[in-house]
Amino acid sequence: MSTLAVILTIGLIARLTRLVTVDQITHWARQRIVVRFGFGNLAYLVTCPWCMSVWLGSGVAVAAYWWGDTRWWLMVALAGTASLVTGWAANWLDPAPASTDEDGK
Repeated sequence: MSTLAVILTIGLIARLTRLVTVDQITHWARQRIVVRFGFGNLAYLVTCPWCMSVWLGSGVAVAAYWWGDTRWWLMVALAGTASLVTGWAANWLDPAPASTDEDGK
């Protein structure tokens, strides 16, 4: 596997971890897990980036081992990494406004 494929795969793992653990689009799934199972091991897993990255990283690493040199893998990994970098850039360039208290101060 090329160095480029490894770097893009690491970016893909980081993006997938963020998608599962903190992204708003998957909030409903995390919420359903917490409601159904309580805040136990499974709920902790889907809200802990360090924990989830181990499992996602393992699965993605196996897939990268088998398909890392294919064109479609590079495109998927590039898309995930580009999404991650774009999110970082958006937060850096346009930071969220500071939160205010109830009085608007």
